Amino acid sequence: MKASVKYLVRAVKYFCWFLILFTLLIGVLVLTKFVPADIDTMFVKGWISVAEIAGVFVVFSAVYPKFGYVTRKVSIPGEWAEVEPQIKEFFRERGDYVIESEEEGKICLRSNSRAVRIARLWEDRITVTFVLGGVEMEGPAKDLNRIVSAFEYRLRGE
Repeated sequence: MKASVKYLVRAVKYFCWFLILFTLLIGVLVLTKFVPADIDTMFVKGWISVAEIAGVFVVFSAVYPKFGYVTRKVSIPGEWAEVEPQIKEFFRERGDYVIESEEEGKICLRSNSRAVRIARLWEDRITVTFVLGGVEMEGPAKDLNRIVSAFEYRLRGE
């Protein structure tokens, strides 16, 4: 899938996720009678306020995939045949990701936790691609930062 299509899909998923969370929050507030059930009295400008909130969600959803998914390079000497077993062993020991698919010079991994996959809207894939001088890892920023740091620490033999 092309990068621009992936980006658009991620943005739409996050917009839907924000709307679901917002709806659940408002629903709980109405059910517990903290706010009235009428939109026109719930918000100062009624439905206009709802449209403004949705606009904020659109902006945030459009920007978040840019910062939420990154590519990091890890310098590893050697050819793919030497590097691949190290990568597989590293992820096997961590236990939080399992191999989804493999091809020459590329490994795709997915979270092994169903709850994590759902919470991340199935955007939990980490792709490890062999490049000159090492590997490139692409995935969710917060996971990838931890994984790359741990992998580099392991490579140094500390």
